Amino acid sequence: MLRDDEEIEMMRDAFEPGIKYVEREEHTFQRVFRAFFKEKNFQGSRILDLGPGHFEFLELVKNKGASGECIEYDPAVCKLGVKRGFKVFEQDLKNLKSENVDPPYDGVICRCSINCFWFNEDPENFYQFVRELRNLGNEDTWFWIVPCADPITKISKEEFNNAINLQDEIYREFGFDCWKIPNRLVASWYGLHSQVDGLRIYSRGVKHVPLSVEDFLDVLKFTKYHLRKLWMKARNIPFSR
Repeated sequence: MLRDDEEIEMMRDAFEPGIKYVEREEHTFQRVFRAFFKEKNFQGSRILDLGPGHFEFLELVKNKGASGECIEYDPAVCKLGVKRGFKVFEQDLKNLKSENVDPPYDGVICRCSINCFWFNEDPENFYQFVRELRNLGNEDTWFWIVPCADPITKISKEEFNNAINLQDEIYREFGFDCWKIPNRLVASWYGLHSQVDGLRIYSRGVKHVPLSVEDFLDVLKFTKYHLRKLWMKARNIPFSR
């Protein structure tokens, strides 16, 4: 979410249309935090975000005592990060080089800012990319990585499945656990807007924690929202929040 006129003006030249929205959703990041990180002690830790958006996650961990850093290729987003007091490394994630940042970090997160189809025809580069990703931390570092699952060009179902299977294989080789997102509702819950068949959470040192009372209340609101959306769609009524 953008906080003032200066930030709104700053983001007018952003590359991605969605990043320009003033009231970009924050609640999905809060759901991710409650589901995977609420039991972690962030005090004094250094967290790296790959593609930070409006710095929603880094703001959450900052409030828990962590310092936040990020890798971002969009100059507008980089300026936003500097304004908010985060350390920003301006580079293209496709050419990730761990030596160009400041590892090891205590935690590394990425929500849909990388894409397994970047390396669809180059498995060796894919392997080197995950190696560089893993080099951002040490044995005590936690990782929570969700690659985008939208092909860059039109491909067959077989090619799609082969690319996702290769991604699973490479991440597992580097010691990541793999959790397949089961359906579109779960994807929407975590703000993952991509092809559900290929959506994965690759993690190290992170586990899903039990739902809290706040989660259950959020589930009720989430369910009401989607039922209303379906009801309006069935009656050809324009949907609005």
